[in-house]
Amino acid sequence: MACRIVRLKSDVRERVLEEFRFRGVRRTYGEVDEGAPDLCAARVDCQLGVAHSGRDCERCPRLLSWTAGPTEREVTLRCAWLHTDPVADRMTAAPAIVAVTPSRRCVEADRVAARECVHRLLVVENDKLVGIVCRHDLQRALPERVHAVMQRDIAIIDATATLGEAAAMMRELDVGCLPVARDKRLVGIITRGDLVRSGLREEKLA
Repeated sequence: MACRIVRLKSDVRERVLEEFRFRGVRRTYGEVDEGAPDLCAARVDCQLGVAHSGRDCERCPRLLSWTAGPTEREVTLRCAWLHTDPVADRMTAAPAIVAVTPSRRCVEADRVAARECVHRLLVVENDKLVGIVCRHDLQRALPERVHAVMQRDIAIIDATATLGEAAAMMRELDVGCLPVARDKRLVGIITRGDLVRSGLREEKLA
């Protein structure tokens, strides 16, 4: 098994990143425990695995606007995302990552993926990333163990890389997700869906 940090080569970086320029507006929701809906009092669900308060959002340069609703205990935020934003701000952070062990039966792992509404699972053993497996592979080998079908050669992107770089690497490597590392430590995962929901046109990844 090999985990390797992937980066764009310097001689192609500028050209490739120009191709993956984007600006998107994403709607996010927050919840207020009591009182009138107010951004400062809200808990905002803008990144899985990371707790954000409305006060954090007020200081965020991505915030375009917010309104009360759709329910009496919610607020709705509109936030702008750019290809230059860091992967660390858009990834699913480590506390929310859905993972299984390599000894888990594929049928059980597939149930986990279905329950959590994810297409791919990280495979972790003794707190170390050892593989990635997608539901398609799990469903072709339900009686087997996860280690029999998981991908062992893992491309990892640095947390400081941009969303445009992540998109370019996903297309170059023909993968649907990239684990994210900071100082050689797994801190999250970024997927094609995250990029598309941020404003990248899906056909760019084809």
